[in-house]
Amino acid sequence: MNWRIFTLLMTGWVVTGCGRSAGPPSAKADRAMASQSSAPAAATDPCTLLDPKEVEAVLGPLAGPPFRTRLNEATPAEEGESCRYESTDLHSIALEADWTGGTMTLKMMSLPGKLAGAAKMKGSMPKGLLPEDVSIAGEWDEVRVIGCCNLNAFLGDAMVGVDFSGSRASAEQAVGLVNKALLRLDKRIAVDGSAGLAAAQQRMAARPKKRKVCELVTRAEAEAIGGPLAEEPTGDNAECQYRYAVKPGARTNDVVVLKVRWIQGFGTFREDITMSQSVGASLGVAFKGIDTSPPGPWDQASVVMNSFYAVKKDVLVTVEAGLRPDMSAKIATKAIEKL
Repeated sequence: MNWRIFTLLMTGWVVTGCGRSAGPPSAKADRAMASQSSAPAAATDPCTLLDPKEVEAVLGPLAGPPFRTRLNEATPAEEGESCRYESTDLHSIALEADWTGGTMTLKMMSLPGKLAGAAKMKGSMPKGLLPEDVSIAGEWDEVRVIGCCNLNAFLGDAMVGVDFSGSRASAEQAVGLVNKALLRLDKRIAVDGSAGLAAAQQRMAARPKKRKVCELVTRAEAEAIGGPLAEEPTGDNAECQYRYAVKPGARTNDVVVLKVRWIQGFGTFREDITMSQSVGASLGVAFKGIDTSPPGPWDQASVVMNSFYAVKKDVLVTVEAGLRPDMSAKIATKAIEKL
């Protein structure tokens, strides 16, 4: 079961200040298209809206200067529409800004008939908009939230967006960054988003290298954990399947799936866990949230139904153990030790 897709389908994962659904999961892609088409990327630098020290106070010590990227990406890009801040442990916050295309973006996100009364949200954020259920004042005319942690504020024809999913920042801290950025739309500070590109490229080269997932947990290691396999593990750079031999009295093989997201793992981890909690709440099921137990070689870990999530060095490892959840943490440990 692809839990990420299931949770997206179960929730209208774009919400407004009125706390109402605002369209399907493709809204984030629509917003990116609108922003890219509104003005040449080189015309504005989103890194000029925040002092790096302001982000560092939320994110922790920065690994280097902020740098520009394309929307929703982590790879350095000289004329990117987004400004990325990375901490020494590879957590991140991304800021994007559009000085002239905000109105178009808002229209694309506000599908007809979905957002009645949205114009009454000026300067406020009612409870229920963000997962932390906070009510915070802002400098915006209107506001939208995508997923758990992508806050988009509109002021006149401009838009400022902060994606804090890759960090441990609270919603209140993210709103603080958005407010600071909005106030600087017409009086930017002297920060050059291209100055950090070289250092960011070096950090990117030092990240764990993508390779076949079955190499992270070999057949011998999988059998030492769960018993004989019926066949060789199969997979690619994204996942590996381990089909265990049928036990006496069982009807089918037990299949364990190991999945790896090689970059932006912290963001995916937080989004998936938060969305799963939201779906669980709607179904009356209490899911365990983000935690660091059981202890292991990861930075963060959590259990959602039959899936074990663990993230290290911004690499997300997910184990779907089916009928054998006791194996999940052991498989994840082996994989993370080889990153």
